[in-house]
Amino acid sequence: MVTENRRVREQTMELNRKIGYRLSNLMYEHGYMNTCDLEKLSGVSTSHISRLLNEQTKAPRLDTIEKFCEGFDISIYDFFNCECFKKKE
Repeated sequence: MVTENRRVREQTMELNRKIGYRLSNLMYEHGYMNTCDLEKLSGVSTSHISRLLNEQTKAPRLDTIEKFCEGFDISIYDFFNCECFKKKE
């Protein structure tokens, strides 16, 4: 049980890292956006965005990712269709 809990915790931390990385890349691709710019586009607070980028929060809920996608004008599929989310064999 302890081993399973550790594995889940590690997978969650890895997902957080990947989401932060993807968000950072999208901000860069959209003209060096900062957290205030992204807040205006998505409606997600700058403090929450900062916690995501710095891996200081649990994995965001799907509705939060949807807000980012709406701000960037991309689909959920496009958000996760990134090399960082592809499983390495």
